[in-house]
Amino acid sequence: MRALRVDKLTLAAVEVTAEIHLAAAARQHLPLHRMLAVRADELRVRCEQVASSLSPDCAACVSIEPCISQVGGGSIPGSELAGFGLVVGGMDCDQLATTLRSEDPPVLARIHRDEVILDLRTVAETELSDLAGVLDRSLRRLRESVQ
Repeated sequence: MRALRVDKLTLAAVEVTAEIHLAAAARQHLPLHRMLAVRADELRVRCEQVASSLSPDCAACVSIEPCISQVGGGSIPGSELAGFGLVVGGMDCDQLATTLRSEDPPVLARIHRDEVILDLRTVAETELSDLAGVLDRSLRRLRESVQ
C-alpha cells in the first residue's frame, strides 16, 4: 500500500486544482483547458501569423490545412478536436522533423502521409514568433543541404 500513498505536495496540488475547478476558473488558470477551448478559426489565424512571418522561399513549402488534434497525444482514444495546422511537404519528412527537434527551442511535429504537420493548438500566442523563426531556419538549413 505504500506505493499508493501521496505526499503533502501532491495533496496541495490536487487541492489547488480542485479549487480552480470549483471557482469555474479552469480556462484562465489551467493550460490544458485553455488549449482544449481554442476554436478552429483561432488556430487558422495562428497558422496564418506564422506562415506570413516566413521568408518567401520557405513560405512556398508551407500550406495551412485542416487537421485533427488528438487529446492527450492519443492517450484518450476517440477524443479528437478539429483545427488547422501548418503542413510542410515536398522534402524529407524525417529529416525536417529531426531538424525541428534539434532547434532551440525544440519543435515537435508529426508526420502524416509524407508531410510534416505542425499543430498549433499547444503553441501559445507568445510563442508564435519563436516557432516561425525555428521553422524558417530549419527549412533553410534543409534546402541548403540539398543543394
